[in-house]
Amino acid sequence: AGEKAVDYLAEMGYAHMKPTYAEVNNNVAYISLAYQKDDILYYPDIIDVQVALDNGQVMAVEAISYLVSHRERDLDKPKLSEEEIRERNTNRFDKVENIRLALIPKSGFNEVLTYEIRGQIDQETYLVYINADTGVEEQILRLIKKDNGTFAM
Repeated sequence: AGEKAVDYLAEMGYAHMKPTYAEVNNNVAYISLAYQKDDILYYPDIIDVQVALDNGQVMAVEAISYLVSHRERDLDKPKLSEEEIRERNTNRFDKVENIRLALIPKSGFNEVLTYEIRGQIDQETYLVYINADTGVEEQILRLIKKDNGTFAM
């Protein structure tokens, strides 16, 4: 279903979209996809797609966030390296699954470039967003895995 959503969006002119979260309900996959460019995931540029699991048909597309937020951005290179972020912030995790650059939305249509650290603490999965320039923690989300998908809180 994720591949079907990516292919459909590419055909509609929305290239470089990467599935981030999914939920299955009543034989329909609800997939959120974020724009990705130069190894940076752009969370403000989200498109949600519904794909029928029985025949792979795309049933709905909601692109308001993408249409409002998507534009060419001239982002500076992060002042902190991934290695510096890893050294400063991964000691609180039992296991680090990955670290990647992500642009996240802030209040008032502001955005901040962060390192997204995905890791385990006491068998729970968390996403911690660290400012790529200052090293300040911007946001923490806990991933809740259920039979029908994964949710971030």
